[in-house]
Amino acid sequence: MIIDLSHTIKTKMSIYPGTPPPEIVDLGLRDKYGVNVQQLTLTGHVGTHIDTPAHIYDDADTTSTMDISNFFGPGQILDCSEYKTSKIIDIKVLEQLDHENLPEFILLNTGWDDTWGSDKYSKSFPTPSEELISALAKTDIKGVGIDTFSIDSIDAHHFPNHKKILGSDKIIVENLKNLQHLIKKRFLFSCLPLKISRGDGSPVRAVGLIDA
Repeated sequence: MIIDLSHTIKTKMSIYPGTPPPEIVDLGLRDKYGVNVQQLTLTGHVGTHIDTPAHIYDDADTTSTMDISNFFGPGQILDCSEYKTSKIIDIKVLEQLDHENLPEFILLNTGWDDTWGSDKYSKSFPTPSEELISALAKTDIKGVGIDTFSIDSIDAHHFPNHKKILGSDKIIVENLKNLQHLIKKRFLFSCLPLKISRGDGSPVRAVGLIDA
């Protein structure tokens, strides 16, 4: 079974405050050439997307230099839904981890994705504590994902959580959805990016593959 963990990219969608919305234009080639072709104008961090270390650090790994294995592997959901109103996700959620079979991707399910498309989505979304992120940065996982705009709060202009994760050569996956369907399940997580030269990030079609 494959669980779709990605939001649809469209012209009117939730975007991080201060970033341009995507533009999708039909080039009108049907009558002349018999094909439909769209022109896409969008940032590398629109919708469900990954951040590579190059998002924060110069001369760091990008979507084209990271080995493709960095975007695929066993995942585990940490249920953080109790922090949907308290906002700061405590380190105690790590008690849910299977330390004998540590996953390669740890995905934080807050349930905030149910506000996608509304003004609320960009306001006061839950974020992991710096203590939690510091602990995850010290592990051998490949990446951390979350079903909100960012692993840093909207007011954290120095991006401390980004710096810790990306500085440990991991990736970040943001704006995930449907993570609740993978709680307490074994699954493979895939978030393959576009192979963009010097790409600091990329939209992805993130999925969870359950061995049913």
